[in-house]
Amino acid sequence: MAHLVGALIDIGLHEPAAGLARKIADLAKRDNALAKVVFSFASAGQPRAAVDIAEEITTPALAADTLIDATRSLAASGQHGRAVELSHQITDESTRAGALCGAAEVLATAGQLEGAAHAVRQITDPEIRTRALADLAKAWGANPKGRQVLAEALDSQAPWSEHLAAATLAVAPDSASAIRTLAAVLYPDSESE
Repeated sequence: MAHLVGALIDIGLHEPAAGLARKIADLAKRDNALAKVVFSFASAGQPRAAVDIAEEITTPALAADTLIDATRSLAASGQHGRAVELSHQITDESTRAGALCGAAEVLATAGQLEGAAHAVRQITDPEIRTRALADLAKAWGANPKGRQVLAEALDSQAPWSEHLAAATLAVAPDSASAIRTLAAVLYPDSESE
């Protein structure tokens, strides 16, 4: 029956595919079929349906991973708006943060740093957001945007971490410029002195 679910998905019949997947008796096969349906709904621009189907997956880790992977897949295929839209439909904060981080990583790797920054700024968990901002600052490197994102990461009130230290060094590769960058970011009004 699982192969029929795939065939229905291939011809764009998402609802019938979901209905058939729900009838699979073996839970593992059912969950895998439902995961494929989640991807099909996400790709078709129906994020709410994708999340609803993911909630039917009985293995919580598979449900979360499926939503994160669907978000990454959408971002990788250039459907950035759909990726962010899908992440907004995810109610579990940890899964939503994972989906947004995944989308940001895919976008940053593709050189679409503005899109990655948009995804990162949607993360509500301060520590995860700070880590993602620090990674983004490293990607931007020693330019004004890198410095701006680093300032945002430092300003987030999350605890100092190795990610922030590495981001500082990426924005300012030598020790002296790293110290000047930190001083400028932390004390912007004293930069002219």
